[in-house]
Amino acid sequence: AAAFSVTAPGCTVFALHPQATLDPRLAGWDTRFRDMRRIDFTSRYGFAPEMIEGAETAFILFDPDLPFDAMHAALFYRTHVTLLPCRHLGEPATAVLAEMGILEPILADACAGRFDALAFWRHYRTRRNLPRYLRALSARLEEAQRPLLNALLCRNVAERLNAPRFRARLTQLEQKLQEFGTVLPPSRPRA
Repeated sequence: AAAFSVTAPGCTVFALHPQATLDPRLAGWDTRFRDMRRIDFTSRYGFAPEMIEGAETAFILFDPDLPFDAMHAALFYRTHVTLLPCRHLGEPATAVLAEMGILEPILADACAGRFDALAFWRHYRTRRNLPRYLRALSARLEEAQRPLLNALLCRNVAERLNAPRFRARLTQLEQKLQEFGTVLPPSRPRA
């Protein structure tokens, strides 16, 4: 979509996990899509970041925890481009955004000309109710050996959602924290 946006001047580009190019001279570090190496990426549409120059605005959604994703996104940086780094998004982004129920509203806003970074982040806030995202966040905290933050996350999820696994994990983490002489602060009252 980004590469062919040059044929629609003034458009809004919304690209999910885009590849700037698969030309091995420019993106030889990207070891995915090896079968695409035989295709010519030196022609007019071969470098997508140059092709978005005619777009009024472009939004590049990517997961900065995926190294190839982040490297390709960095190649798109321009004054009229907004990078939307979405940690723990995973792939495929379209499926995740659809699962969250925000893909269609985002596209509708973009088509109506009322989409911007603030609108995206308002929509994307629903990730705090997405089990896949919450599990990834908890795993990241576990990997980083942050039991207090993980316990706070588990408590928040257990209080807001019907999440027995998070409740069970909270109990385990509270016991672990007690061994270190740490107690969770009291919950904040809900507004």
